[in-house]
This record gives sequence, C-alpha cells and structure tokens, in this order.
Amino acid sequence: MCRRSFDEGFPGVTDRFEWFAIDYTARFWVSEPGKYRFALASDDGSVNLKMGEHAIRVSYFQGPRFQVALVLRVARPDDPEPRVFHTDDFKPSSDSQ
Repeated sequence: MCRRSFDEGFPGVTDRFEWFAIDYTARFWVSEPGKYRFALASDDGSVNLKMGEHAIRVSYFQGPRFQVALVLRVARPDDPEPRVFHTDDFKPSSDSQ
C-alpha cells in the first residue's frame, strides 16, 4: 500500500492534510470486454465489465494526520499487474462513438 507523510498533503486537495473528504466520480469507457481487477488501497476485487461506458465512485475520508493513503489501481484482462487508474486510459476510440 502506498502511503505518504501527512505533511506532504493530499494531491489535488488545497493545503488540508487532515479532516477532509473526497467524493470522486467519473465515467470511463471499456473497449475490451472482460474481467478487470480493481484494487483500492488494501481492498481488491474483480469486476466483469462489458464493452461501453461505465460509472465509478470512490469516497474517501481523511481523519487525523500522520498518514494519508488512497490509490485506485486497475488491471485490464491481459495485464499481469494493476496500474494506477486514470480515466485518460479509458476513452472510446474515434470509431466507437
């Protein structure tokens, strides 16, 4: 699990390093149907996704300082290891629209 010191703050959050919440929502496109493995911090699981658009929501609450940790990873059906999830990696091709 990736952790960082509280005094480094949390990426994308102003200067707060404790007592805040993030409610991340996004839509992403799957062009290759199959079983996708998602891992969130120390919790993981597999989701069988069909081709097309999907929605995702990750809610996170940071309590007292000392450590902050939030990492969402995904492995496509043929990926040996999960990598950090980014919606830029899941956009429809120009011929899919």
